[in-house]
Amino acid sequence: MLRTIKFVMYRKGLLVIIGLCICLVLILAFVFGLYSARDLKRIVSEQFNRQQLILARQAARGIEYSLNYAIQELVSIRYITQHGMPISSVFLEGIYERVRRRGVNSIAIVDTHGKSLVSAGEGLLEDFSFIFERKRVANPLLQFLSLKEKQLLVLACPLDVDRVAIFLVDIHQLVRDHVAKIRSGNTGYAWAIDQRGHFIFHPIKKFIGKNAFEVRHYDAPYFSFKEINILQKKMVNGEESTGKYVSLWHGETKGHFNKLVAYTPAHLPYTSAIWSVAVCAPEQEVNAVIHKAYLRHFFLQGTVIFALILVGLFLLISERRFSQLLREEVARKTE
Repeated sequence: MLRTIKFVMYRKGLLVIIGLCICLVLILAFVFGLYSARDLKRIVSEQFNRQQLILARQAARGIEYSLNYAIQELVSIRYITQHGMPISSVFLEGIYERVRRRGVNSIAIVDTHGKSLVSAGEGLLEDFSFIFERKRVANPLLQFLSLKEKQLLVLACPLDVDRVAIFLVDIHQLVRDHVAKIRSGNTGYAWAIDQRGHFIFHPIKKFIGKNAFEVRHYDAPYFSFKEINILQKKMVNGEESTGKYVSLWHGETKGHFNKLVAYTPAHLPYTSAIWSVAVCAPEQEVNAVIHKAYLRHFFLQGTVIFALILVGLFLLISERRFSQLLREEVARKTE
């Protein structure tokens, strides 16, 4: 009888230990799930931002390439004139057809007084004398020109002592051709600011041409845009990085959005000016992707926990059945 009682006590103690181990495993599995979920969110967000940075770099390099291509075409005109070839409107039309996809909307050959001699393209200015206000054009140069309806880049290259070749580049068109087509995730988009901190492209059209540090306050004066303003200062300084910020809208959709953003500079040739391209997307979209991974992860974890619970129930039921049989056996022998 004493031996039987000791065996019963030993078996119950063993079951208690097994139960405690199962509880410990469940707690550890839950804690591990929380930590792994947090790490998964961080890793996916970092990878998403790296992809956004690649998109921003592609756009910035595209802007730089377009300007360099236009300058090469501009310099080629000087090379042709140095070999005695005449510059006709037909010749300029041929060049214009090649560079119009680079944001160039007009070409002209002007004299040192700024009067157009030969031209091609659209929206040509009548007076180019502003180019010669400071000094005689001796080398290729890039100059900014602000008009009421648009912002222009003036690319100029001297042909000889009496003539200068000029390309007029529509800044918005140039940047739009490289930035507007960018899509990050389902609804993410790109925008760009110039060296002054003004938008040169943004999906919200009323932002274009406005100060990026001020325009948002017009629609939401009660909200602090500190995070995005810090990022924009870095962009104006020519930095490249990734980050996060909070906004009250995404494109034309209003609401509270936590956004992931990546930005990179675009260096303009023949000048120290730097533009910057940013690509952003709502963090909610990334969380939706992570949520699917969470479900798979927790389904697997839940399966393990359910299996452990079944094992525990099986042991508990077995113990009760064994105890019942043991009591019946003791009662039978006692009789």
